[in-house]
Amino acid sequence: MKLGAESHSPEPSASTSPNSLQSVDRFSTSNKLLAAGELPEGHTAVACRESQDGPAIGWSYYAPDPYAEGVWNVWWLGVSPSHHGGGVGQAILSNIERDTAAFGARVIVIETSDQEALARARNFYLKRGYEERGRIPDFYAEGDSKVIFSRSLAGAA
Repeated sequence: MKLGAESHSPEPSASTSPNSLQSVDRFSTSNKLLAAGELPEGHTAVACRESQDGPAIGWSYYAPDPYAEGVWNVWWLGVSPSHHGGGVGQAILSNIERDTAAFGARVIVIETSDQEALARARNFYLKRGYEERGRIPDFYAEGDSKVIFSRSLAGAA
């Protein structure tokens, strides 16, 4: 499994930099900045592949919070359904934790929906040491609440 298109380093890799664009050129995305390869300062997008030329089987996008010292937000963390349970998500999240820690992260925040389709993701975050910090009812749509998780990196291995 490979993380990142530029370095093609073995998983998980701490070789990503906060300004690097990794494998996004192969994503279909409506985000013009990502498609153009122009990420804002400090933002990182990473793809995970089984082989250098293979399709993305997992992806992430994360960035420092501009209003909180040492806090990073994970905006996207996804794994192809055919690869659920195979360690891809764990490798990606481990990469995010190492990469952000190298840039001084104290806390990582992940937000997701409370819908049943994302129950597996919420359980994954809990198993990885993230704690549910709150819910905002009807955030995404009526009956679809935002669930907020965080984890302190202090003392994390």
